[in-house]
Amino acid sequence: MKGRNLKLSCNWFLQTKIIEPKIDRKNTCFFSLERIGEKNRIEHYDNFKCVFSNRKQFYLRINAVKRFLGKNEKHNCLDKVKIIFLKLLLIFLSFTLVNTFANSKNGDGEQKDKNVTQVKLGYSNLAFQDTKPQDANAAIYVWAETLKRTLYADLNMKLDLTASIYYSLDELKAALNKNELDILVLTSQQYFDLKEKYNLIPSLAGIIDDSPFLEYVLITRKDSNFDNISDLRKKTLAQPKEKFHPLIDIWLDSLLKRKKGETKKTFFKTTRIEEREPNAVYSVFFKKADCAIIQKSVFNTLCTLNPQFNSSLKIMATSPELLNIVTVYRKNSGEKVLDVLHSLGANIQKTPEGQNIIKLFKIKRLVEITDKDLTATKKLIDEYNRSNKK
Repeated sequence: MKGRNLKLSCNWFLQTKIIEPKIDRKNTCFFSLERIGEKNRIEHYDNFKCVFSNRKQFYLRINAVKRFLGKNEKHNCLDKVKIIFLKLLLIFLSFTLVNTFANSKNGDGEQKDKNVTQVKLGYSNLAFQDTKPQDANAAIYVWAETLKRTLYADLNMKLDLTASIYYSLDELKAALNKNELDILVLTSQQYFDLKEKYNLIPSLAGIIDDSPFLEYVLITRKDSNFDNISDLRKKTLAQPKEKFHPLIDIWLDSLLKRKKGETKKTFFKTTRIEEREPNAVYSVFFKKADCAIIQKSVFNTLCTLNPQFNSSLKIMATSPELLNIVTVYRKNSGEKVLDVLHSLGANIQKTPEGQNIIKLFKIKRLVEITDKDLTATKKLIDEYNRSNKK
């Protein structure tokens, strides 16, 4: 019998994940453990066994764990301190498994409480911008528990909510193929890649300033004598990391293809990738770069804080109003999933746990959206895809 995936976070480890937990008729639970270690290397631990003598008592066989530790000690993968931490973590995970399996299954392996609504929530790692995965994972776990209590208080809904972070489009596809996701938080580009095959419907987006939409601007100095896009050829561009702004290169490449028949790589001489978005503006202001592409809201804020930016810099081009991060659900998910989404949108800013999630996404609150709100974004992505096929 296949169990549910659980993802938890611990101060001692960057990230841990219980993989394919299974429980048999003898009340024995088998599971593997996965974590992200140093240099983002994935480490896999096999053959853990948890035996339940009844619903309240259990013991953990650690012979498999000892074999694993002994094997890796030879390769210096774990020091003695980490071994102690791993044992403590296994105790914590084992208690979690007791609560998950022993309380949700009866002796015949059937679900006890049929009134529990199971909702599986997935996040693309790109939705968190520059937030560390372990911080996001911990905040999501705590917030999920708060959402459970809110739904029970408001709708008398017993909710079994699991939340996971996915690190690639392929991981999202695999989870959707296994029906392991009801609600997703992902980039608009990922949404359009998955929409048709998996019947996804947009539901929520975050308010960044006063709107869920963002615009990108291409800026340069007023004293540079750059009057149009052509003047920037073979100049230096500054921009934030494209990984966390997936639409930034899509818009710029589409703009350059339309105007000059080129892409960013061929048009500009060099590109400065800045760790922080305001740094791209500073690079232009201090003449380290000839132009920069950033969010319009960031540029406006900097101009307000420092009037010299407003007097020295100018906007050469502005993107359409775009949606970068969206929350979507599967069309066949059911009404209770919609209740979860409604509660998510209405209540996320009302609790400290929800406010932590808002900070992770760098938004103020959530609002409802439809496919119409994504029209300009879809048009831009379609234009980009068509130009790349030529």
